[in-house]
Amino acid sequence: MQRLQSPMVRLAILALAVAITVGLVIWHGPDTDLVANAFEAVTWSWVAIAVGLNLLSVVVRTSSWRVIILQAIPKPWPSWRVVFSAFCVGLLGNVALPGRVGELARVAVITRHLRRRPGTWATIVGTVFAHRLFDVVAATGLVVYVLYTSRIPDWAKPAPHSATAAAIENRTRSIFTFVLPDACASTSGPSPTT
Repeated sequence: MQRLQSPMVRLAILALAVAITVGLVIWHGPDTDLVANAFEAVTWSWVAIAVGLNLLSVVVRTSSWRVIILQAIPKPWPSWRVVFSAFCVGLLGNVALPGRVGELARVAVITRHLRRRPGTWATIVGTVFAHRLFDVVAATGLVVYVLYTSRIPDWAKPAPHSATAAAIENRTRSIFTFVLPDACASTSGPSPTT
């Protein structure tokens, strides 16, 4: 394990990974003429605008997550730069790994930079959950807007209403199950132990 700490060993592993990737692309890569033709059709100003808006989105979402962190933990708080790096690592993890593993990577990066206190890991996981909950509210608003403003073909009209009803029912059930478990227990009838 000590050998992996050496910068030379890490650099050698990275070089090997890059060499394997380049070799695979050369050996069994895409048709370069087809790729070149596809890039000729691209309007690069729109690509630059999209990248700029995406970066702006990351900056704003990082700031919003930092606000949640500042409310959740006592001082010393992580700097904006640390939160930004953790957020970006999380985005990379979500893209590269299955199962939203990037959310846990965000927590790992933040907790490395915080003073160790009991419950810090759980608190930061809670901030990620709260941040994601705000994303769900915004995404739900966008979906509802699209469903009611776009022209939907006649054959697909029942689907949005059923999906919306199922989503509302699912959210309501999860709120009552996790936020108000005592209310659910009292309305579900007598427990088997009584």
